[in-house]
Amino acid sequence: MAFGISPTGFELKGFDAILEESVARAREVFDDPDLSSTSALRKILEVTAAEDAELWKRMEALYYSNFVSTAYGESLDRLGEDLGVRRDRSFAETTVRFTLERGEPQRSYELPAGTMVTTAAGDIAFRTLEQRTLTAAANQAEVAVQAFERGPLTLPSGGLSHVDPTYASMYLHLGNAGLKVETVGDLHGGSDIEDDDSYRARLLGRPRNMWTLESVRREVLDVAGVLDVLVTDGLGGVDVSQSYFKLFNFGERTFSADRRLGEPYFFDVVVAHDPAWEWRTTDAVEGVYERVVAAVDRV
Repeated sequence: MAFGISPTGFELKGFDAILEESVARAREVFDDPDLSSTSALRKILEVTAAEDAELWKRMEALYYSNFVSTAYGESLDRLGEDLGVRRDRSFAETTVRFTLERGEPQRSYELPAGTMVTTAAGDIAFRTLEQRTLTAAANQAEVAVQAFERGPLTLPSGGLSHVDPTYASMYLHLGNAGLKVETVGDLHGGSDIEDDDSYRARLLGRPRNMWTLESVRREVLDVAGVLDVLVTDGLGGVDVSQSYFKLFNFGERTFSADRRLGEPYFFDVVVAHDPAWEWRTTDAVEGVYERVVAAVDRV
């Protein structure tokens, strides 16, 4: 059996095969050697075979570290750097307490999941992860919140203390009531890095060319808050529904409706986004629309 690099991958030479070869060589070199399980020569051969087996394992790991589908750890990081894709960080989380002020009797105030809370300066924003309902009688509730941006964060003194005014005016309908926000939990998360399986899945789905509709779709899918995206080119690709399908002269024109030299190239990007992320920029958070435009511009 052949060992090492083969058309099907890397064939690992195990301890048994190495020891068997060592024993065969010993019989060729020595005249009637003692190779019983308790002999000194046998023990020496077993020790060296075990070391060689570990070396073969390292060679196998080195071979498979060259491929995204089998690499892990730092090797996977290096392959990701070649594609310009780094591991994602986790989102920082904490807990806030909402207090309803001047609430009207017999009325419920809904705080939906995704309610945006910010620092006093409005430069750091978090979103709630669960829905809460407040009334004049039960005017307090605690809820976990998650940062909009990945990576470690440091909250200033006072922590999260306001509801984003744009968000409140659009979704909360508080009327004369007010909401007081206090940070009551420790800030955690944000420093954890993406695991190998999740990172590998993103790398495998990454187009290897700079400009195609698939490249645009991948860039948009990487935008925080985007759930799905459809990119369509009204003038390109194979459209078998058109009456002139199979009638083009491929050597003379593109397989689509006519394009004129110098004309702008248009395509449509349809985005489904997480409702917790605002479509347009608010006071504290850049909108999904603006992020998507920037992502498309990169390719």
